[in-house]
Amino acid sequence: SILFNIFFGFISLKSGIMVARGEEDKVLKLTLFTGLSFLVAIALAARFGNLEMVAWTYLILMIFNFLVFKSYRLSV
Repeated sequence: SILFNIFFGFISLKSGIMVARGEEDKVLKLTLFTGLSFLVAIALAARFGNLEMVAWTYLILMIFNFLVFKSYRLSV
């Protein structure tokens, strides 16, 4: 659970900074895509797998989201 919180904390911080800079449209698109991919991936993992598969799926999606948010630069 520590790994989940590290990635989620960075994503929350980065999205807050992006919203403060007026980039709400980017945050909305990223959040919508991530939310839908979480729902689909976790539903499939829960249906065809077990709890461990759900946890790994969630971790992989959180890392993917971390990399996408990290790719946005905070240039002034």
